Amino acid sequence: MQGRWAEAGLAALAAVSVLGLVGVGVYALGRAIEESERPAEIDYVAVCVDPATEARVADERCGDTDNPPGGVMWFWSYTHVGATAPGVGGQVNRSHGQYVRPPAHTVVQRGGVPREGGAVTRAGFGGGYNGGGGG
Repeated sequence: MQGRWAEAGLAALAAVSVLGLVGVGVYALGRAIEESERPAEIDYVAVCVDPATEARVADERCGDTDNPPGGVMWFWSYTHVGATAPGVGGQVNRSHGQYVRPPAHTVVQRGGVPREGGAVTRAGFGGGYNGGGGG
């Protein structure tokens, strides 16, 4: 009789363990989905620039490509340092960014900066988001 109780106890313990693991898995999956629905914090925001004059031009001139035609380039500003983007026609501040595309592990946004310019923040500007970096 004692053997049956021991087997029953082990079976119950195994069932509780499996339920516990399933519960942890469901919780972890729920957290992952919740986090994926949260907007990514932007690491770099780009504005379209004529590199010959370093003046910002309309972002539409750069299009949706890393290598835009027509002598214009994306100028990438790092969002963690309180940089500002110039308005269209204004000069970019070389100490606030770079012409080289940021590393692949970063979250970037091409365009979407208001035409009048403004602070570059980790929340981005709401337009022109282009996912992960690299390039």
